[in-house]
Amino acid sequence: MPEADELLRLSAAFAVQPTEPAVTTAVTFDATASTPVPGNSVDEYEWTLGDGTTATGETVSHSYDDPGEYTVELMITSGDERGRRHKSLVVQPELTAALGVSVESPTTTDVVRFDAGETVPGDSIDQYKWTLGDGTTATGEPSHTATTTPASIQSSSPSRAVTTRRS
Repeated sequence: MPEADELLRLSAAFAVQPTEPAVTTAVTFDATASTPVPGNSVDEYEWTLGDGTTATGETVSHSYDDPGEYTVELMITSGDERGRRHKSLVVQPELTAALGVSVESPTTTDVVRFDAGETVPGDSIDQYKWTLGDGTTATGEPSHTATTTPASIQSSSPSRAVTTRRS
């Protein structure tokens, strides 16, 4: 009967962080969970990142220029054996907040309506948080009496957030 450690085999494994990145976000691929052949170490870590990029090393970082689904593959070598693992990674489009106002150059007595309706067409926004420049905050699409200070909006979808500022 074989010894217990002889039953262990080479295993390629890796973690991805963040799990749903946006374009241009650095993604870390970490293969420290890979296990070598008993009595050996992992000699090589080779990555194919799904967009034509390759890398080597136990942990690598990469950012994607375009949204979409990518297949990431890790191949490890330990002694004479090779192990392979792949995972699918979905890269989200960049979240863009669009800040519209009903009055382009308001005076301090004008009521201004703020609109973020053009934020990420086709994506669902779950929350709008407004900072209106005078210490006032709001949610949704508010009206506000104008001040001379700028307004900003933070919009977020389930896994992303962005802030836009307008003077």
